[in-house]
Amino acid sequence: TGTSCSASGALLEVSNASPLITECIFFKSGGDGTDGDISIQNQANPTISNCLFPDGATTYVICFAKLTVKESEFRDADTSIMIAHYGGNMLFESCMFTDIAGNDDNGLGWAWWNATIEFDACTFTRINWDGARKVFNSTTPDPAHGVFSNCIFNCHVPSDITGTWYDNGGNNYIVPAGDSNLDRNVDIFDLLIIINNWGQLDSEFDQSGDGSIGVDDLLIVLSNWDST
Repeated sequence: TGTSCSASGALLEVSNASPLITECIFFKSGGDGTDGDISIQNQANPTISNCLFPDGATTYVICFAKLTVKESEFRDADTSIMIAHYGGNMLFESCMFTDIAGNDDNGLGWAWWNATIEFDACTFTRINWDGARKVFNSTTPDPAHGVFSNCIFNCHVPSDITGTWYDNGGNNYIVPAGDSNLDRNVDIFDLLIIINNWGQLDSEFDQSGDGSIGVDDLLIVLSNWDST
């Protein structure tokens, strides 16, 4: 493409190369770089496998580069941890994301300017939990987007993913038992739904799975009261 990009202060920079990086621990640098702790650029195509990101090291993929991350764990981050733009691509396979504070706009990360971030067989737990609980965002202009397949979302729902994104199937959104309105809390609103739909058959609010709204559903809501 003739496009050239450069990182600004990243601890690990990969440009026009395709290394395999395995069994490493990446700590947040707290440095002065604007392009994250790991910067992948200029058509590079590295793979990170079986690594741990324990405190919010950020990854930045730009200028038609691609980063593949396999069987790695991201946890306990106090900010968003990934950005892809200017044709960059990220692919996360069988990764775990837990307690990523993120931010209310973008969750754990975002794609923009013709970039793509893909997640396959990943698990997401408590992303942006004290905020809007947003998992991911993609911004204009299209075709920047996210792709999710065969993922598990613990206490998250599809509306926690915003912007342009594609559900390629096999995704499982797990919410607390008794959470009838899917707001990830079991409270008075769920109780009112059960009461207002009492006796209904084949209802979407049937918590017990017995085909009707009744005592069993009421007990499920009460026994999970305040669950999140």
